[in-house]
Amino acid sequence: MATVNWDPVDQTVLANEQVIDGLGWRSGALVERREIPQWFLRITAYADELLAGLDDLDGWPEQVKTMQRNWIGRSEGVEMVFELTGGMDSITIYTTRPDTVMGVTYVALAPEHPLALKVAENNPELQSFIEQCRQTTVAEADLATMEKKGCATGLEAIHPITGDRVPVWVANFVLMEYGSGAVMSVPAHDQRDWEFDRQYRLPIKQVIAPGPDSEAECDLEQGAFTEQGILVHSGQFDGLTSAAAFDAIAEYLEAHGKGRKRIQFRLRDWGVSRQRYWGAPIPMLYLEDGTPVPVPEEQLPVQLPLEVTLDGAHSPLKTDPGFYEATTPDGRPAKRETDTFDTFMESSWYFTRFTCSDYPQGMTDKAKADYWLPVDQYVGGSNTPSSISCMPVSITS
Repeated sequence: MATVNWDPVDQTVLANEQVIDGLGWRSGALVERREIPQWFLRITAYADELLAGLDDLDGWPEQVKTMQRNWIGRSEGVEMVFELTGGMDSITIYTTRPDTVMGVTYVALAPEHPLALKVAENNPELQSFIEQCRQTTVAEADLATMEKKGCATGLEAIHPITGDRVPVWVANFVLMEYGSGAVMSVPAHDQRDWEFDRQYRLPIKQVIAPGPDSEAECDLEQGAFTEQGILVHSGQFDGLTSAAAFDAIAEYLEAHGKGRKRIQFRLRDWGVSRQRYWGAPIPMLYLEDGTPVPVPEEQLPVQLPLEVTLDGAHSPLKTDPGFYEATTPDGRPAKRETDTFDTFMESSWYFTRFTCSDYPQGMTDKAKADYWLPVDQYVGGSNTPSSISCMPVSITS
């Protein structure tokens, strides 16, 4: 399941870049946030390899390699658990700044977080807020500048070190796609949290002070102090540097069963489903009970039907029983997947086809591909990080 931008007029998923001021870039319709089943490629399994490989790309512009590193986004942090009062489920958060944990004054959930949806069932105000959030952008560049809005859930979380109770809010700047969909909020040391704090007049607690050799100033009336420094108002961790506190707080949480160190990536699995006719069919079948099974290799490739009627925004594949009605090799009735692949799926392997364009038995002739590939260098233009990721590295061999 994936939370996506859904254009109700064009009847398809839109990328964040195709949502302009909350509207579909082509239809102008108010875009909705929906959770629907989608197919993915598990590119996160290659995060470490992708990152390490950047060091071997001689000749690539540093700007492009920096874009790629930021897109992969390796970070070292701490995962910790905030229990909830009243016997509710706990909340797991991830932070790269455990040194600020003693300054937590509230916990924020993404609007699509399961706990937020559960509470909203009996909270009309929260339900209304979540519906509003479904019609706003989730592009990170926009989230940084948009007005921070939220709605209190009425729940309280228990601080994993102090035992203090802090309120749980649902906030429009928290994304379900990143981490666990929940964040610990430290208004004194995170600008986004500080802006939210100003909007709703929540408590603010400074726990990091500039170091003795720092020229940075801490004026919480003007904004959050986001630099690393020396811990203050942090109990047994007072006086530690941010770096030393990272380890000390992680060790404390682990010893008490409340957290652990963790490496996380910003990279997310690649959603490759598209709700349109033009595209390579996704070679999957669904049994009557909904179980997905792959199309057998001997039945590949699945080809688009050519006799179709384009009578609206929806894909004609969804209303063509000649296409979607199928059977498994052992004779069980099944329905064919009617989503098609993202076009980048096709363009990401075209360079391998150059090695054997006259080969009719499959995508590539292995002998020819092994002779020519891998290429030494691929000369391409600078584009968005997601586009670059799909491009092979340029053709001279």
